[in-house]
Amino acid sequence: MITVGDKSLPWQEGLTLADVVRELNLPEDFAYASLAGKLIWKKDWAAAAVPDGAKICFHGIIAGG
Repeated sequence: MITVGDKSLPWQEGLTLADVVRELNLPEDFAYASLAGKLIWKKDWAAAAVPDGAKICFHGIIAGG
């Protein structure tokens, strides 16, 4: 089982951050995720393996002037 915010999903072999985004139908505007204490940029999500028991948070970047 993995946890994304307040939602739990079953874990499966080969699961990536990109798979989690698709599974939860998350918006495309997140810039990075935190996974196992590491920051993973969006460009790397397809290769970022999600281990069983992971806690994941997706983040956007707020900027302005």
